[in-house]
Amino acid sequence: MFLKRISNTTPTVTRSDFLNAFDLFKPFEDISNAEIEQRVISINEQLINKATSWEVKSKLLEDLCCLLMSMNNHDAEALMRISPQWDQCLVDGPKEGRSSLVKVYCIAIGFFAYRLRASFLPVAERLLKNLFGLTQKRITIMASSGRVAIEFIFRYVQSSKLMESLPEFAKHKASEIRTEAVNAAIIIVQQWPSEIVKPHLKDFIPSFEHCIGDAGPTVRTSAKVLFKASESLLNEYQSHARTVKIYGTPARAPPTSRLPPPKTALRYRMPLSTEVTKSLTLSPPRQTIRPIMSMADAKARHLVTGSLQHLDTSRKTTIPLMSKPATNQKADALRRRTLFEARRTRSQIPVATGRRVSDVVIRTEKVKKIEADTLSATKSPVSLFSDPQASPPKSETKLLKAKVESLETRLNDMEKKLETVLHKNAELQQIVSSQVAHIALLLDLGTA
Repeated sequence: MFLKRISNTTPTVTRSDFLNAFDLFKPFEDISNAEIEQRVISINEQLINKATSWEVKSKLLEDLCCLLMSMNNHDAEALMRISPQWDQCLVDGPKEGRSSLVKVYCIAIGFFAYRLRASFLPVAERLLKNLFGLTQKRITIMASSGRVAIEFIFRYVQSSKLMESLPEFAKHKASEIRTEAVNAAIIIVQQWPSEIVKPHLKDFIPSFEHCIGDAGPTVRTSAKVLFKASESLLNEYQSHARTVKIYGTPARAPPTSRLPPPKTALRYRMPLSTEVTKSLTLSPPRQTIRPIMSMADAKARHLVTGSLQHLDTSRKTTIPLMSKPATNQKADALRRRTLFEARRTRSQIPVATGRRVSDVVIRTEKVKKIEADTLSATKSPVSLFSDPQASPPKSETKLLKAKVESLETRLNDMEKKLETVLHKNAELQQIVSSQVAHIALLLDLGTA
């Protein structure tokens, strides 16, 4: 039985397993091309029939490959001209549910690609979607068989139409499919004739540039190999006019072997220079440049945080950025001063004399001034000594806002009480003036 002859000890299917299976196919003797065409069409009808058992389908696939061996290359091209009548079995085969049968289907697909080469293109284009879908299966036999079948197609069916359909698989949501798409692109760049690759290189290579920053590590590794392999082909585009025409670089820019800039910003950009491609390492992220502070700012920080220990007045001092805003002692002192002044002012509000009322007004203005100084002192450490791109922690921001709101509420209460005192003072002044006038009138009458 064919399945027993191609079985192996490990579940992973490799290229050598395919080649060993190819050696088992033997051509039929004394059979005409017309009979071969009729038998191929009959085999297709049995394979697409869901009632056919998987053992029978395995034997039919073996016969299909043996029939192909019975024809020479010229007759095989004639067989492909009637492919719409028999290729449905190969197209739907990778969607079978039995893993051993899927392995036989992939071996048959690889054999057809190996024998027919570019003539197998019409069927290969229809096969790609189902074969790439196999690579994300959790069953090892099915996934590895799909990968090897894709390798055989892109190794032997060398056509520019396959180059045009490959980039869409590099944008698939499954990382396994993206990885196999990049691996297929590596085969194209390394093994295909340059006369096929060159006319499409300017659109083909940039379509894989987003894979350099892919979330999958296997995709990134394969992408680095792809760009290193494509460097020799990209070097042929070093002429100045060709660089301007393809990549849109300025006319004064010297010709280089760099890839065109990506449409979207990547986390890392990999220039194709000789030194970088030898090491195949991405450039590390840029280090944060620490600001150089003047002596005045350093002393101010020392007053606020008390963390500065040594100051050299002969040069500028480099102060590292704080990961968290330090406690502002000056702001705390001003806040306590504000509360003290508020309590002190509140105790003097009921006095109804003009001199004391003016004192209350002056002290209220002092409270406003101290509050403004408190807010400015609270904001200053963040703006002077922290990273301008970073924002203070949310917890401290909420705490400061709550304290400011409480101060504003107390200030509003004090203003209302002050208005009440002023109103009562005015009433008292009117009463006093009327009493004084009445007493003066009585004194005048008594004198008379």
